[in-house]
Amino acid sequence: AGILLSTAMQLGPPNPAVFSLAGDIQNNQGNYPAALTAGLRALTLDSNDTSAVYVVGMALSNSGQPQKAHPYLSRALGAFSQEAPLWRMYGVSCSSIGKMDDALLAFQKAVDLDPTNAGFVSDLGFTFFLQGRHEAALACYDRAIKISPEMGLAYYNKAMAYHAMGEEGKALDNLNRARNAGYPGSPKFQAEVEKAAHQAVPAQPSGP
Repeated sequence: AGILLSTAMQLGPPNPAVFSLAGDIQNNQGNYPAALTAGLRALTLDSNDTSAVYVVGMALSNSGQPQKAHPYLSRALGAFSQEAPLWRMYGVSCSSIGKMDDALLAFQKAVDLDPTNAGFVSDLGFTFFLQGRHEAALACYDRAIKISPEMGLAYYNKAMAYHAMGEEGKALDNLNRARNAGYPGSPKFQAEVEKAAHQAVPAQPSGP
């Protein structure tokens, strides 16, 4: 398929659909710079090509440029409103520009469309956490762990929530679970929680 697309792009008349398809394939293969190039080329040929808008938005998101991706993702949602990964990336882009309520709605939509995706559920939880809604965040992390018991990031995020709530023992327990699941996290945060947990332990009586 890649060879046929390459030939069509080089020899045939310029066709936005061909460039959009090529960009989609490159996105799926993790070649985001090539996907971005193909998607932008399609948009120069047809600025209303929603598939190309989708390709560009996802390529920018996956290459760590959520703010630049935001307008493309917003446009793409009109045509691809049932795509859970698109809603997830849109949520990330909203968060990157401070639109936390929109981010929360986007992550919730991603979870509604794909309720067994632990990553989407964890993203929703982290958005609750950023809003200071720690109990709601913990509920999401527990749900993510139920879906994927070895998800170290979810345990780590639980530790952050418990730490913010002043429950240092639970925070330390979840940090240890995260590390056992292969997610070491920040040594600085680990040390901070360990210190807080130690200080929270009541001093023992020193004899009669």
